[in-house]
Amino acid sequence: MTPSSENVISAVCTVLKVSRQDICGADRRAPIMFARQMAMLALREIAMMKLEPIGRVVNKHHATVLYGVRAAEEAIRLSPRAKTALVEIGDVARSEAQGKPRQPATHTATSFQADQIRALRRSGWSLMGLSRKYGLPEREIAELLGENNLVSA
Repeated sequence: MTPSSENVISAVCTVLKVSRQDICGADRRAPIMFARQMAMLALREIAMMKLEPIGRVVNKHHATVLYGVRAAEEAIRLSPRAKTALVEIGDVARSEAQGKPRQPATHTATSFQADQIRALRRSGWSLMGLSRKYGLPEREIAELLGENNLVSA
C-alpha cells in the first residue's frame, strides 16, 4: 500500500522532529530546509507523487520542489545518516498507512547537517562561509570539525 502525502509528512515530522508548519513554511534555517527537502524527496519516492502535487502539499512552486529533491538526493549521497532517515521515514509512513503506527528511531536534522558541513569543509569551504550558510557561530563549526585550534578566543 502506497502511503498518502499525510502519512509521509507525518513520518517526516516524527523522524526529524519538526512541525508541519516548518515543512510548509518559509523558514530558511539549514535544519528546517533539510527537513523540508527530505519531505519533498520522500513524497516523490515513497508517495510516488509528481512535482506539482508535492508543491501543493508543501506550499512551494514545482521548480522549488525539483531543487529540494535534488538537494536531498545530494545529502543522501554525502551522508549515510540521511539515507537511514529516508528509510526510516518510509517505514513509518508505510506503517501509518497500514494503520499500525510505530515509533521510529528519531533523528535530528542537525546530525545530518554535521555530515554536510564536514563534506563542504573537505571541499574547501571556509569556517566563515559555513558559519553563514548554517547560521552557527564559527566556534561551534570548528568544534564540530575538531578544528578548535583554528578559532581564536
